[in-house]
Amino acid sequence: TAPGVSMTMAAQLALETDTLSQSLNFLSAVPRKPVQRPVYFGGFAAALLSIHFLTMPLAMGAWLKRILFPAADIPIYSYTQVWVGPGDIVHPRGDEINLSVTTSGLLPKTATLKYRFENGPWIDAPLSNPSRNGDKETFGLKLPALQRDITYFAISGDGQSNPHTVIVEDRPTILNVKLNLTYPTYMHRKADTFSATSGNIVAPVGTEVSVEATANKTIQSAELQKDEKGAGLWHV
Repeated sequence: TAPGVSMTMAAQLALETDTLSQSLNFLSAVPRKPVQRPVYFGGFAAALLSIHFLTMPLAMGAWLKRILFPAADIPIYSYTQVWVGPGDIVHPRGDEINLSVTTSGLLPKTATLKYRFENGPWIDAPLSNPSRNGDKETFGLKLPALQRDITYFAISGDGQSNPHTVIVEDRPTILNVKLNLTYPTYMHRKADTFSATSGNIVAPVGTEVSVEATANKTIQSAELQKDEKGAGLWHV
């Protein structure tokens, strides 16, 4: 016991405190009325949501996935599920593009692809004669020589796809080409580097050539073509 502290006095004080606090209702110190209404509404909403999940599991599952994965291409639930392709892409100006409409579930034999160029009016393209692949069918529409950005979506039966946009850009232009030539050993000649606006070279047989090309814009990939056929990807 610390000096000046009486164990008897401390015990008596604890007993009196306990006796006086027995009549107190600490729950009444916290007002419950302001939170009762939100709690009731929250419980009602949870019950209503549970009923929907029990009675419409597929529809509610699609709704939940659209919330959890907003970037995924998940269409609104319907008897006919609809997707369009190729999605959101960048496309070379002047090239044709193939748009597709894929349906699943209840499969109508027709679909309508709706598209517009930039902020222009919507154009309806009726589609029929789909190709079958398992439990899905695919319609197609070819647009030649695309010059402007295009936004598109599709409807089929009671379903509607998510909208997508194709951004049209000019193809990259090669500004200059640097050729690094490593000659055959028997020539005893140092390696040379040439800069040119084209890749045409004249070199002895057996010369190894590495090519460095600079484009006018950032590119993601580049393909080497030989005799008009793909011969591999460039390191970008």
